[in-house]
Amino acid sequence: MPYFRGRRPLDDWILFGSQSLPTKETHGHRFTAVRGPFLTSLSALWFKFYGQGNPDVCTVADAERLAREAAQMKQGAGLSGGIKKS
Repeated sequence: MPYFRGRRPLDDWILFGSQSLPTKETHGHRFTAVRGPFLTSLSALWFKFYGQGNPDVCTVADAERLAREAAQMKQGAGLSGGIKKS
């Protein structure tokens, strides 16, 4: 299911899933704006913290790619970050 970030009238953004593309008719009563669709909740969450105002993120595909890269880097740091035994 595609994920979207919806802006509520109080100016906060929340994550939601929708099988259909949100429109003013279907989601306008809940949100003043919608971003997406994101393929994963990880990329939608990544966009919340790092995507807005980031010149490297022009499309949802950019957010997807950068979120995957960040997750891989974090996994790699966790695997090699331990103390070596001699």
